[in-house]
Amino acid sequence: MPNQKLKVYCDGGHNSGRCSCATVIYLNKKLLMSDAEAFMGTNNIAEYRGLLLGLNTVKNKIRTPDRCDLELFLDSKLIVEQVNGNWHCKEDHLRVLRDKALELIRELRGFYKNVSVSWIPREQNSNADSLCQAQLLIRTAYPK
Repeated sequence: MPNQKLKVYCDGGHNSGRCSCATVIYLNKKLLMSDAEAFMGTNNIAEYRGLLLGLNTVKNKIRTPDRCDLELFLDSKLIVEQVNGNWHCKEDHLRVLRDKALELIRELRGFYKNVSVSWIPREQNSNADSLCQAQLLIRTAYPK
């Protein structure tokens, strides 16, 4: 059997202080689940929260075949480069979120053959982006 792939698409969105994030998860091109949440913050916080939502969903809700690959995709170059250690994380509040993501990635490496975090163009992240935008519209229409 070819190597199985768990693909996790993550996104975050922001509009006037209102934020949302979403994740859409596939196993070998089959949709397993999606999730979204809304909160207040900045765009970069929303992008990090999208990654954390994806990582936590995989950790707590997904059971996969033994040692498949885990591939995470985001359309935020900043978040991908900071998590991969290529760019410095200057903001303390973002460093806390990055460190949480790195801790989860380290944990998940024990269960997955390979774990990668990659940048993709927004057009290739359309399902997570649409879910994120829908959550943002709901939050705007029905504020707490």
